[in-house]
Amino acid sequence: MASSTGIAPPVLAMPSSTGNVGESSSNALAVGLWDAQQLEKKPSGSNDLPAAAGRERKPVPINPLLLASASFGSWMAMNYLFSKEDKQAPPMVQPTQVFLDLLVGYPAGNITEGRLTVQQACKDVENVVDQPASPTTALLLKGVTAMGDTALHSVASNGDSDKFLMCVSIIIERDQGLLFAVNKMGDTPLHCAARAGVAKHMVNWNTSLTTYGDRHGITPLHFASGVGGSISNEFRQLLEANPAPVYQATNNGFFPIHVAASVGTKFTISIILAKFPSSAGLRTAQGRTFLHVAVERKRLDIVSFVCQTPSLDWILNMRDNDGNTALHLAVRAGKLRTFCPLYGNKGVHLSLANNKSQTPLDIARALLPHGMHYEWNSDCQIYRALLSGGARHSFLVPHQIEGNYSNQSKQKQVEEAEKVKESSQILGIGSVLITTVAFGATFAVPGGFIADDHTNRGTPTLAGTYTFDAFMMANALAFICASIATVGLMFSGSPLINMKSRRINLNTSVYFLYSSVTCLSAAFGLGVYMVLAEVAEATGIVICVLSPLVALYGGLEVLMKFCILAQPVWVRLGPVRASKWLAYTLVSILLMGLWPFIIIFGWAAIARKLRNH
Repeated sequence: MASSTGIAPPVLAMPSSTGNVGESSSNALAVGLWDAQQLEKKPSGSNDLPAAAGRERKPVPINPLLLASASFGSWMAMNYLFSKEDKQAPPMVQPTQVFLDLLVGYPAGNITEGRLTVQQACKDVENVVDQPASPTTALLLKGVTAMGDTALHSVASNGDSDKFLMCVSIIIERDQGLLFAVNKMGDTPLHCAARAGVAKHMVNWNTSLTTYGDRHGITPLHFASGVGGSISNEFRQLLEANPAPVYQATNNGFFPIHVAASVGTKFTISIILAKFPSSAGLRTAQGRTFLHVAVERKRLDIVSFVCQTPSLDWILNMRDNDGNTALHLAVRAGKLRTFCPLYGNKGVHLSLANNKSQTPLDIARALLPHGMHYEWNSDCQIYRALLSGGARHSFLVPHQIEGNYSNQSKQKQVEEAEKVKESSQILGIGSVLITTVAFGATFAVPGGFIADDHTNRGTPTLAGTYTFDAFMMANALAFICASIATVGLMFSGSPLINMKSRRINLNTSVYFLYSSVTCLSAAFGLGVYMVLAEVAEATGIVICVLSPLVALYGGLEVLMKFCILAQPVWVRLGPVRASKWLAYTLVSILLMGLWPFIIIFGWAAIARKLRNH
C-alpha cells in the first residue's frame, strides 16, 4: 500500500505482548494491512520464518535523553543527540550542560536563575559513557519504552506546538517507518496523537495512517469521534484526509458514529451524517445502530437529535440482534428524559415485539416494583404514558405478568411487610414532632394574650384580624393532619392487621403527613408576619411568601416530570386528548398538594365577612 508521500511503509518488527521483539518474516504484509495479533501469535519455529526469526531478544531501551527531548518537544536537544550519532560518537546516557541548555531552551553561556545544571561538569567536557558504538546502540530511534513507545509516540502524546512538529519532522526524516510502529497496546503514533487531541498535523505525512487500527481495531478517527469540544476540528481534518475509516469497525463492531453516540458528541455525528447519510444504518456486533447506543448510554442530546431529524426516521424502529428497538431499550433503562423524545415521535411504533415476544409495554409492566411504590417514579410514568398512547401487550405476556403479580412468593410478602414496618417507624417520628409543635403553638400565639385587668382578659391580643384567623386555621389543620397520620402509622406498623389494611393506612398517613407539613409552613409564615407587620412589614411579607417553598419542594419532582411529559403527550395523543389528560393531571396535582391553602385563606375571608356582618 503506497503512502501519501509515495513511499511504501516498511515492514517493522512489532513488540509482542511479552515485551520481546520478533523479527519480521520475508513475506509479511504491509504494516497498514497486517494483523498484529496474528504476527504476535505466530510460533517461533514456523516454517515460513527464517531460523534467526525464531530467536527472541529483549527490545532496546530508549535513550533517556532522547525521551526527555521528545517529551519536552526540544528539537534542538534532539538534533544535538542525532548529530553525535552521525559522527559515530559513543552514545550519551547522562546529560551535559550543553544538552540541558538546549533542552530547556537557554542560550549557550547565559546564566539564569533556575537554570538546570550538571554537578562537576565543564561545558567543554561531555559526561558520557566510554563504550564503543555498536549497530544496536548507535541507532537512537530503535529504542522503545517499557510500553513499547518509540520517540515518535512520545512526541505525538505530548503536544502539537511548532516545536513538537519540528521534532516530528526530524524523526520522520530519519526513519519514516516509525509512523507505523506499534506499542504494546497496538497504538501507532497517530493513535497517541488522536487520543491526546494533537493528530491535525501528522496525517499530512501519510494519510494511510488513518485506516490503521490498534489491537482492538480502533482507528485514530474512532479516538477523535469520542472527544468533544474544540477537538471536533481535529475529527473534521482526519475525516477530510481520509473518509474511509467512517465505514471501518472496531473488533466489537463499533463504527466512529457509534463512538460519537456513546459519548454524546452530536457535532461529530452531524458531520458524519452530512457527508455519509447511509452511515446512520451502520450496526455494531450486537446489531445496534447509533440510536440504540445513545439510548443505552442515556445520551439525551443524541436521542433528541435523531427524533427531531425527519431524514433519520428510517432508523427509529430498527431492531438489534435481540429484536429490540430503541424504544425497548429506553423503557428498560427507565430514564424518563430518554424515553420522552421517542414517545413524542409518531414514527416510533409502540407495540413492536422483540425476539422474546415482549413489547415495550410488557417490559414497562415487568419493571414496575412489587407492592407499594411511589406512583411518580419514572418506571410508573413510562408505563402510564405507554398505556395512554395506545401501546399493547403481546398476546401471551399479559396473563403471565398478571400471574406474577397476583401470586407473590412468600419471600416477597415478607419483604413487603418489612418495608411497610420500616416506613411506618420512620414516618411516625415526623408525625409526632409536627403534632407536638402544632399543639404548643396553639397556646403560645404571636402577640401574646390580653392582661387580666383588661376586657377579654386571657385572649389573644391579635384575635379578630384576617392574619390571625388564617394562622389559627393553619395551625389547627397541621395538628389534625399530623394526628391522623400518627394514628394511621400506628395501624400500618402493627403486624396484627392484615397487609391490605396496613397498606391503606400507610398511604393515607403519608398523604396527611405531607399536608401537615404544608399547613405548618403556612402557620410559620403567617405567625412571623403578624409579629413584624407593624415594625417591618416588608420583611414579614417576604418571609410569608417564602415559607410555602417547604411544601412546594415536595411536589417539585412531580411538576418536573409533568413538564417533561407534556410535549410528548401532546404530540402522541393529539390536542384534544392531550388537553384533557394534561388538565386532569395538573388539577389533580395542585388540588392534592395545595388544598390546605384553600381552606386556610378561604376560612379567613369567611370569618372577616361574618365579623363585618
